[in-house]
Amino acid sequence: MLWLTVSLFILQPIFIGFIAQRKKHRIGAVWFVVAFAVNIAFALFMDSAQRSRPDFHTPEYQALHAKPAYEIAFALSIFIPSTIALLIAIFTLPKRRVEGNSDDQPVTAGALKVCPDCAEQVKLEARKCRFCGHPFNDARLSDPAPL
Repeated sequence: MLWLTVSLFILQPIFIGFIAQRKKHRIGAVWFVVAFAVNIAFALFMDSAQRSRPDFHTPEYQALHAKPAYEIAFALSIFIPSTIALLIAIFTLPKRRVEGNSDDQPVTAGALKVCPDCAEQVKLEARKCRFCGHPFNDARLSDPAPL
């Protein structure tokens, strides 16, 4: 049953990284490492809790816990709580804004101009620079001349 534990040690972090990247636009590799570290911490905690029992070294205890059903239960006791905790952590994070993909107002290409004072890019419709306050005197903003 070691294959179950090893496969869960690999598949669960891949799942967590995939969810973080697809749903929240987070770096999946970072969440893979976080999930892997959480799994190791849970496994070490469960192992130390098991070994600290006074009857751990008795043959009856060893025989009982060598059964495949116990190994499955031990693996699931590590991965179910850690999966739930990591999914809660992921879904409570705000969604990261992807650069160039704003949901508020789509900006068309070439809709920026350069401020003559500070050389920063501002929106074409701006009347003054948001960085230095330089007023723009564009002819298109003033009233058209009467015919």
